Amino acid sequence: MPSELDKQRAAIALEIGGQRIRLRAHADESHLSRLAQGVNDRFAALNTSARGAPAATVLALVALDLADELA
Repeated sequence: MPSELDKQRAAIALEIGGQRIRLRAHADESHLSRLAQGVNDRFAALNTSARGAPAATVLALVALDLADELA
């Protein structure tokens, strides 16, 4: 049975790195869409230079790039 917190979360579908992701979140859908677009922009830039690397590898590079910015 869903908890009260689960009932307040909205179902959201995003596409990141070519993968459709469905999640439930308290965050605003437009905010999450903007974040996903930023990840997709980096994915596209890195994917061009990664020359055929699997999407998971490119997404790992995106994660490292973002982590480096936060460090």
